[in-house]
Amino acid sequence: MRAFIALRPPADVLLALDNWCDTLRVRWDVGAVRWVPGEHRHLTLRFLGESKAETVQSLRETLAQVAAQTAAFALRIEGVGCFPNARRPSVLWAGLGGATDELGVLQQRVEQVVRGAGWSAEERSFRPHITLGRVRSRSSVPSVNWMSEGPSLAFDARAIELVESRLGRRGPAYETLSRAPFGV
Repeated sequence: MRAFIALRPPADVLLALDNWCDTLRVRWDVGAVRWVPGEHRHLTLRFLGESKAETVQSLRETLAQVAAQTAAFALRIEGVGCFPNARRPSVLWAGLGGATDELGVLQQRVEQVVRGAGWSAEERSFRPHITLGRVRSRSSVPSVNWMSEGPSLAFDARAIELVESRLGRRGPAYETLSRAPFGV
């Protein structure tokens, strides 16, 4: 089983991101970017990768405890960027602002729980973002400035989700295994 732990923006924010992606999409050649479907957009707190189903399931209770000790906090979608850089982008993303300190604390608590359950430490530093699309290899970068200012979309982070990701020919299919609302 492939799985990850995430925050999901509410439906109205996902819809506004869809509209924003429509303005970005016309700047790229057709097929140059595999756009993430709106219902799949999320903020990954920790990717678990391939894991035994029972090990992933064992996280439910400890993630619920983390959530119960967390207060809701305000985040904001701000701007667009890419990894690794604008000359050779491979991932297009929406950045996050707002209560990023609280977000960082939550991510560290999730990381501790995951390591305590037997996963190795995450090697990459946490860079909060919501993936919008993946640039196909050998695609040319638009000559126009494609990194436009996007809408400033505010939302409250209110729960963490444990999500299974099943890869298929049409891309991943996500299933929420558990949702733990914040309790403080």
